[in-house]
Amino acid sequence: LTDRGESMLPACLRPTRLWNRKWNGTWYVVSYDVPEASREHRRVIQELLRRERFGALHESMWIGPWDIRPLFDDLRAAAGIGDYAALLQARTVMGGVPDAHLVRRAWPWVRIDAAQERFGREVRTLLERWEARPPKREAVIDALRAEAAAYLECMDRDPLLPRRLWPDGYQGQAAFDLHRAFCDEATRRLKHLQGPK
Repeated sequence: LTDRGESMLPACLRPTRLWNRKWNGTWYVVSYDVPEASREHRRVIQELLRRERFGALHESMWIGPWDIRPLFDDLRAAAGIGDYAALLQARTVMGGVPDAHLVRRAWPWVRIDAAQERFGREVRTLLERWEARPPKREAVIDALRAEAAAYLECMDRDPLLPRRLWPDGYQGQAAFDLHRAFCDEATRRLKHLQGPK
């Protein structure tokens, strides 16, 4: 792929770019208060935050380690959210709350961990079945489609934080490695299969 083509891929298909980014210790905090009559503004703000993989400390306060000032400024100008939302930078949290606590609180790790564990179990089981009984070409193609969808789903809510902020027991790296190993194995098998059997 060209650099432009690769930049259009979902972040979870190239997570090492985010995992390996240096974090300067600054949290970007978006706080908003949108009246019910302007709920479309709330939807626009939340879409931006989810797309940028921010986590919700509570319903109207989200945090992330990435500088979204240019995006926020564009959104403020285009959608008129300036009356409802503010973007702040923070390096310390009152009361000495550690970064690890913020990370655990802002993202749904129980759900993320469960999805990544389930993905790992399903893919390992499939590979074991292939070892016991080699699949036909169509079965490999179907499995590639199903695995790609399952991988995207298990990584959907993963914020792909820099390594320094990974929570204990983080399984995103293992899921990504297994996804790549599965694709390599499926490709190898397809090369050895010459049409449907």
